[in-house]
Amino acid sequence: MPRIRTENMKRSSPVVLVGLAAVAGAWLLFASEAGGQSISQPLVGAPVSPASSDALVDRAVTMAPAAVREAGGPVRQRGDLEATGPLGPVPDVGPPDPLVQNALAPAAGLSPAATIVRSIEGIPQQSGGIVPPDVTAAVGRDHYVEMVNEAIAIYSKTGTKLFGPVAIHTLWAGIGAPCGTSDAGDPIVRYDVLADRWMISQFELNERIQCIGVSKGPNPVTDGWHLYAFPTQTATGVKISADYPKISVWSDGYYMGTQRGFPNSGLDVWVFERDKMLQGLPARQIQFQVGAPSLFLLPSDLDGSPPPAGAPNVFARHVDGDLWGGQDRLELFEFKTNWNNPTGSTFQLVASLPTAPFSAVLCGNQFMGVCADQPGTAQKLETLPAWMMWRLQYRNFGTHQTLVTNHTVNTGGNHAGIRWYELRKQGTGAWSIFQQGTHAPDATHRFMGSIAMDEAGNIALGYTAASASVFPPSSRDTYSGRSSGCAFIGNYPQSRSRRSDYSFRPVGRLFLDGCGPQWIVHVLVFERVLSDNVSC
Repeated sequence: MPRIRTENMKRSSPVVLVGLAAVAGAWLLFASEAGGQSISQPLVGAPVSPASSDALVDRAVTMAPAAVREAGGPVRQRGDLEATGPLGPVPDVGPPDPLVQNALAPAAGLSPAATIVRSIEGIPQQSGGIVPPDVTAAVGRDHYVEMVNEAIAIYSKTGTKLFGPVAIHTLWAGIGAPCGTSDAGDPIVRYDVLADRWMISQFELNERIQCIGVSKGPNPVTDGWHLYAFPTQTATGVKISADYPKISVWSDGYYMGTQRGFPNSGLDVWVFERDKMLQGLPARQIQFQVGAPSLFLLPSDLDGSPPPAGAPNVFARHVDGDLWGGQDRLELFEFKTNWNNPTGSTFQLVASLPTAPFSAVLCGNQFMGVCADQPGTAQKLETLPAWMMWRLQYRNFGTHQTLVTNHTVNTGGNHAGIRWYELRKQGTGAWSIFQQGTHAPDATHRFMGSIAMDEAGNIALGYTAASASVFPPSSRDTYSGRSSGCAFIGNYPQSRSRRSDYSFRPVGRLFLDGCGPQWIVHVLVFERVLSDNVSC
């Protein structure tokens, strides 16, 4: 949940930060239907040395508890996503979405929907959360780690709370300001299935720092952490607002996409030196600056088996042709990292895949799409149709590789639905769209989606649902092919348009979401969604 802060912050102790070295060469242009878009040469950061923390249970007495909000007290709110404009109204154009699913019942001959066998209450707003919560979590062998804006907690997979909630910055206490003294949020937590480790992150906006922690072992409570503070800046040292950071796990790095302001201020894509971070050694970063338009680029995130040796990380985005030129499509970029010769790393467009027609404009707005009704109030909710929703999940099945992702669309008449995709790559062939659909089976708006595939190929899609008669909690569907079932959680209307900037449903039988403003995270354990042999 990106935001802009105005207060000044002082560093209480020195922190080793990256100095980005300029690389000779002009900016490169690639031919894109969205217009000429610049991509810089790679910017290589000097190594950043980490701080080291002991077991969290040993440090708990010195750690700041998450801020407490008394029942009935004022709701703490964050500012909007960063935008540069002006963004004038855009007419609702085009015919109704041709892929709209028009029923909730499972299709004949396909597997039944999942059954919820356990519901666990996670971090409540009273324990440090704010609006929007920006819920994120990950599932490992024996734990799941949950973060919301300003708070982190760790649980066993049966739901026992093992640690927290505490303020996120307290994990960085040994590294000093700014990572160790303040919380700006937009948290991300990932389980690195290849290393059996954990990665957590949030950004710091005043000094423009990405705070990243990597656990020293598989137990996030007892094994301690390597804690990094990576500056985000240009080759000349100008600090970048690395807004809306989304970080993924890959075999050769932790990859990140960020934006500087929609639609005119551009983007950045990054990779952090995972091998060194797992060892607690000084680690570098490689960055590419991508010019406007600021159509967010989402990195692929690994579950299960590793990708083929040397496979680049894939970044993806959807492009509405009526807004940006050309046909409606998915654009895929490859980030090829070379840690032996970092200046030889590349980031380039490799595929433009035509999709079924869609509209990324809701209620005349191409960015926030403030369009979803809720009961008992005239305040509508933002549907954020401009960007793909976290995650772009990757799996390697041996015979083929898959990517699944989703974004919000206007299904017709300013009705929000979820367009979802499964992409496949056979052998050494190219990526292609294997299947796609739009989930909008009734008059309820569906948006803020998150999607994942298990090791058997079942797809689960979670999202927010809201209408004049349905409160804005989370809803979930499970797919085997296109079968689905639906359940709702919570009953809380909101007094502002922002419900969240993203949500996350991890594979591994645990899905979660936060409800606001009086929100609490619910963790749902599914009976049918299969686990893989490492993460469950």
